[in-house]
Parts: sequence; structure tokens; C-alpha cells
Amino acid sequence: METGITQAAQQPLLSKAPRTVLSGNSIPRTTSISSVSSDIVTLNAFEVRCILLQIAYMETESNVAAVSGDRLGQYLISDFVLKHYGYKNNSGWTNLDGIDTQELFLENAAVQNKILQLFFDDNYEKLIQSGAIRANDSKAVVAGMLALSYQFQDAENPNTVQTGKINNALYDLILDQANYNYNAIKCQIWRDQGSQQDSLGRAGSLFFNAGKYAVQNLAADYS
Repeated sequence: METGITQAAQQPLLSKAPRTVLSGNSIPRTTSISSVSSDIVTLNAFEVRCILLQIAYMETESNVAAVSGDRLGQYLISDFVLKHYGYKNNSGWTNLDGIDTQELFLENAAVQNKILQLFFDDNYEKLIQSGAIRANDSKAVVAGMLALSYQFQDAENPNTVQTGKINNALYDLILDQANYNYNAIKCQIWRDQGSQQDSLGRAGSLFFNAGKYAVQNLAADYS
């Protein structure tokens, strides 16, 4: 089933980054997504960069100093993700990469970009394992699924699970397939059923379409 992708095709992307973001002052430095299988496409560094630029534009109009609840920076990175990558712990900021205050994090676009690259690198293979990314998918679909995985960035947060924002079908799959993470399974369910929202109540089609747009439009002249 491809219910999520079918439904997403019927939803317009309302916040499209203009091509001018490609020549801005804070273009993220990115690397390609490494291949793990000959029948699954990868994304080059420029395509990854375009996904980051589209997410930043859509979330904060590329405002590096943006704050929304516990989400910070141009990509609105959650507290959970900051802890996962070692920038914070339960006591506060850890001084990783010299970041020991929120103010310093909100000034540092390079660190924010680095976290998104790490997130994509970590989740690409997990998305393949879970069936969220599949053999013979187009680059646009792979980009859409990677962006979707970031939309579900706090899916593994115990607080998200405890408040019932992960449904019973997801619980069952996680128990059966413990080598996958919550995020990858949630993306797979979205692809098959179109039923998953993020912790802010937004439909998965939002970021899936953003990823597709990044590769098909922003990166069109370079891929």
C-alpha cells in the first residue's frame, strides 16, 4: 500500500523555499547519503543540502535563532534530539562543539546543520530496514521519507509514547521488530496507511512533500 504517498500527492506544499536560498549567507555544508544497496537510490550532497534548506525555510523562514517551546534553531530541533546527539543532558548543555548555552546554540548555524546531517545519516538505513524506503524508489520519494523522519524527530521520546501519541499499531510493530526504531516504523506506517501525525498534530504529508520539492525543484538544475 502507498496510502500516505497517494494522499500527499493531493496536498499542496504551501511554504516553498525560493531558489534564492541557494545563494544565501548560511548555506549548510552537507555530505551525500551513503549507499547501502544497489537497488535503492542515494542522495548527493547538494540534494541533502536542499532538503535542509527547505525544512529551515518551512519551519522558521531560515531563522537560526528561532525558539518554539523546547525546539530550537532554524530547523526547530527538539530537546530530545539535542540530548540524543549529546548536546544536552538532564543537567543542561554539555559543551559539545563548544555549545554550553542556548544562546550559543542559537548563534551557530553550522552545529544546527551538523545535527540534521547526523539525523539523516542515522535514519537512512533504518528507514530501509523498516520498509519506509524501498527498492526502486525515486530520489524524490527517498528525500520525502528522510524529511518525514525528521518531522517525527521525537517519536522515540518516552514522553511522546506515554502521552499516547504513538498508536497501538506502532507499539505492536516496535515489539515485533526491535531492531528498528520508533521513527522508522512510524514512517513505514505513514507510507502504508497515511495515518501518522507528528507530536504537534501535523500530517506527515507536510514534510514528505517538502523533501520531494527540495529534490525536484530546488536541486533540479544540479542533480
